[in-house]
Amino acid sequence: MRVLAGTIFKKNPGSLAVVQLNEQNYNQEKYALQREVELRSRMLESLSCECETVKQQQKTQLEQLEMQLNRSHRREVSGLKNKNP
Repeated sequence: MRVLAGTIFKKNPGSLAVVQLNEQNYNQEKYALQREVELRSRMLESLSCECETVKQQQKTQLEQLEMQLNRSHRREVSGLKNKNP
C-alpha cells in the first residue's frame, strides 16, 4: 500500500494523511477490541471457577442434609417400632 500510496496520493497529499489517520484509528480500535476480548475471557474464567465452587458447596450441603434426613428417618422408624412391638 505504501508504494501505491506514493503514486496515488502525489496529487493530493491530504488524502494520504486521511488514510494514515484511518489506519491509526483502525489499529486503536483493533487493540481496544483485543483487550476487551482478553478481559472478558478472564472474567468468564473467573466466573466459571466461582460457579464450580458454588456447585461444590451446594453438593456438600445437599449431602449433609441427606445424611440428616436419613438419621431423622431412622430415628422415627426406630421410635415407631418401639411403640408398636
